[in-house]
Amino acid sequence: MFKQHFQPSGWSIVEDRFSPEMAGLGETAFAVGNGYMGVRGGHDEGPVHSSGMHVPCVWENGTINYEWARVNFPRRSQYVPQGPTWVHVYPTLGGEAFDPAKGNIVAFRRELDMRAGVVRKSVTWQDSRGRQTRLDSVRLVSMDRLHVGAVCYEVTPLNWGGAVVLESTLDGRAHGPFVHVGGAATAGEGCWLHVATTVTKQEILLAARHAVTLGDGGKAKFKSSMVIESKYVARRFEATVDRGQTLRLEKFVGVCSSRDLDSDDTGLLQRAASHAARATNDGFDTLLAEQTAAWANYWRDSDIEIEGDAAGQQGIRFCLFNLHWNYGGTDERVNIGAKGLCDCGYGGLYFWDTETYMVPYLTFAAPEKARNLIVNRYNMLAAARAKARANGYEGAMYPFVTLDGDECGTPWELALLEQHINAAIPYAVATYVNATGDETLLRDKGAEIVLEQARFWASRVVLNKTKGYVINAVTGPDEYAMVVNNNCYTNRMAQWVMHYALGTASWMKKKHPAAYKVLAKKNGLKDAEFVKWRDVERRMYIPFDKKLGIHPQDDAFLFMDPVDMKAIEKDRPLLHRWPWERLIRSQVLKQPDVVLMEYLLNDQFDAKTKLADYKFYEPKTIHDSSLSPCIHSIMAAELGLAKKAFDYYQMTARLDLDDYNGNANAGIHIACHAGSWMCIVNGFGGMRVKNGKLHFDPHLPKAWKRVKFALNFQGRLIAAELTRKGLALTVKQGQPLDVLVGGKKVRVT
Repeated sequence: MFKQHFQPSGWSIVEDRFSPEMAGLGETAFAVGNGYMGVRGGHDEGPVHSSGMHVPCVWENGTINYEWARVNFPRRSQYVPQGPTWVHVYPTLGGEAFDPAKGNIVAFRRELDMRAGVVRKSVTWQDSRGRQTRLDSVRLVSMDRLHVGAVCYEVTPLNWGGAVVLESTLDGRAHGPFVHVGGAATAGEGCWLHVATTVTKQEILLAARHAVTLGDGGKAKFKSSMVIESKYVARRFEATVDRGQTLRLEKFVGVCSSRDLDSDDTGLLQRAASHAARATNDGFDTLLAEQTAAWANYWRDSDIEIEGDAAGQQGIRFCLFNLHWNYGGTDERVNIGAKGLCDCGYGGLYFWDTETYMVPYLTFAAPEKARNLIVNRYNMLAAARAKARANGYEGAMYPFVTLDGDECGTPWELALLEQHINAAIPYAVATYVNATGDETLLRDKGAEIVLEQARFWASRVVLNKTKGYVINAVTGPDEYAMVVNNNCYTNRMAQWVMHYALGTASWMKKKHPAAYKVLAKKNGLKDAEFVKWRDVERRMYIPFDKKLGIHPQDDAFLFMDPVDMKAIEKDRPLLHRWPWERLIRSQVLKQPDVVLMEYLLNDQFDAKTKLADYKFYEPKTIHDSSLSPCIHSIMAAELGLAKKAFDYYQMTARLDLDDYNGNANAGIHIACHAGSWMCIVNGFGGMRVKNGKLHFDPHLPKAWKRVKFALNFQGRLIAAELTRKGLALTVKQGQPLDVLVGGKKVRVT
């Protein structure tokens, strides 16, 4: 379907030749992190595409300038800048600086070992005088020690001996809007660098220590010196190395940010230096053993095994690897940027991707992380209420794009009109609560979110004498249909919010009357409002064309310019090649809209309607969004369109490895990675939750002999194995439960 840049391998991503033209993609594919920080996968010695470090909750503010600004247009931009990097070691070999663009690369191999969570690289370089040197490195970001990263760097002269100089850096020169605060030497052959953002004054401090030895464990003789410049500090180590001898440099880095200062008054330098010192005392081999054990613990219950499809196997493991480390899930202040911690693409901002893709995945994979994401949105309620008031609405109107709860998105037709996030967030609450049984979260925080969202939609709709309640001037999930009336997805999801809110209020009154009284008093909630909500739910206008048997995407879609989809194949992605005016008046979809609605509200549409809508919209969808292929795979599996289901899975699972969208150099598409899990579990496994019960309707792809996965449900860990013979389910942890497989009730023990 598209070019494979990395040959399929079960547990590894391997680059077997030095490819400067793939520097950006390589920095994405070989990125590592631990939820506290993410480090781009650049080469230890360069060249650099945009290699840096990302720390969530360290962001910068800017100003949005409009030629013609209007009332309530966002004026403040927010973005997560690329922070200083600590991975680089620059070697000078026999007086000649290593430069892959000069001399000759004799051998090269770089591997992301997903089983152990490390990046290994080996390169043999021949300089201008014919001298060959092997450079080996191992890089990790510790899963056990969230503030620690480490590099083991080895230099082996193969056919010569002489002077070797290694410059180990902490480098913030090319990264983000940072100012230099300080930098100097420390004990343990170390150094530190302190930078801060210009406007928000948020700080990052890096402290490094080093250990220099010979490869056989012997003591190395070396000279050490410092290099200190603005936003750059480094330790230089000079040693004489014999032919065939290995010089080993172990680099341990402690990373802290101003977000860590909430717990006590310990300064950033003292914190970071203590992390680096402890790691140095324990040694690199200890960190490596810890890392291998931590990742083994994750893979034990999180791995998905596919037999019969090497490319699909590699793809899903790459996605699961990134899903684990890109979000730590322990800090309620942190949500998930569209590129995770892999890069600052999309500004590192939070979108509806979180609630529609990440929360459903995490609910079944790591429920405690999903819970914290909902709490994060709860903590933004005050800002969401303020946005609603400013725009003349009631309740809470969440921002389409944000970091701290304030709207900072552009263009306005997305930031102000893509309001379906106000259905995605209640949907995430329902998904999490139904699958976990965590009624405490619903009582204490989730209910308030849901009821305030219902208030928003009740004030957003308008009663039309002929159609019922309508929603005018919105942009739905398909961002190529902008400023439309009655986007079907938005109307139907708003209707669902009304239903869920009414049910939640009733549940609160019966089960938690005291908590409900407190909530109602706090928000001025009156029972009279429920009358309007019921009326909106009953009379919401949902577009449907009886002649075609489909749901029109909006009031205008069927009248838009028809497009010969085969003729425009060469134009993809249209976003970069078509005039915007042509794009928004054409019958092409960036991503699913009606089809997504029928996936989310799956049991509320019959199979005939879902099939008709799929066949109508799928050929018109060009998948310019990474959120698109997984939904088409899941629905194709449900509807018996096996080849499409399989092809869209491959597109989803390998989207960033094979750079299908052409922008993987700017980081992974984290929600798409969650979508790959959804393809297997919700698509091929046919997993749904209906009325608090787990349902399966499996569809094993023709190319696969077997697939195994596990999921959490209501306090249980359930293992599933799908083969040609059928579906085997086992409760690995927790009590037995009843599930439905193909509509038949089964007791699982």
